[in-house]
Amino acid sequence: MSAQKTKRFAALLCVALACASFAAPTSVLAGARPPEGAAAGRGGLDTRNMTDDQLGRRMLDACVTLMSQKPEPLKSAAVPRCTCYSGNVMKGMSQDERDALRATGGFSASARPKAQAALQACRVAG
Repeated sequence: MSAQKTKRFAALLCVALACASFAAPTSVLAGARPPEGAAAGRGGLDTRNMTDDQLGRRMLDACVTLMSQKPEPLKSAAVPRCTCYSGNVMKGMSQDERDALRATGGFSASARPKAQAALQACRVAG
């Protein structure tokens, strides 16, 4: 797997992580307004109060969503690979990095290489 493909997939995953459209059913979001002070870049989803488990599940959801758009061999292995990815990223991040993820909805500069390493270790990007 090329470094360019890994970086591109990591960037897409980071964008998907910040996107709220797949995190809740449309009926739940219909007519809802983001909480006061919620950043527009987070799609109206307030990640500031998420637990570590919720952040990991959000990464898992974003990964599976992106993998479902890949060719069939990758798509069929999405859940175990994405579970590996989200688990490795969460274990590898410091508390400060997890707090930055909560605050911004995206990986910090110090967490990004850890996320890219997890993509390769878990064979997510293809």
